Amino acid sequence: MQVSNVLKLDLTKATAEKLLRELALDSSKVVFSRHANGRGNQRKISHLQILECLRKGRIIEGPAKSIKGNWELKVTYLSAGEPINVVAALDWQSGLGNYVIVVTTYK
Repeated sequence: MQVSNVLKLDLTKATAEKLLRELALDSSKVVFSRHANGRGNQRKISHLQILECLRKGRIIEGPAKSIKGNWELKVTYLSAGEPINVVAALDWQSGLGNYVIVVTTYK
């Protein structure tokens, strides 16, 4: 699924899930916010678990256009018998293209 600029799309849940999974396969397209890193460490959720959630999880909220102009969504995935939840945003930047911002994570 080649999309030139995710911000120009009217994303559906199915389209967002497909795009999210595609982007998460390339870890260079996933950016972790400082908040997400802190919460992940505090809650003992690794980057690998977060990436797995983005690659295989299902969207339980969103996608919704945020006030920042990107698409926000909440994804859940069962990892080692425990639910992992990730709040993420799909965004676009010149030179980088489409990418995922991990906003926070929790169990």
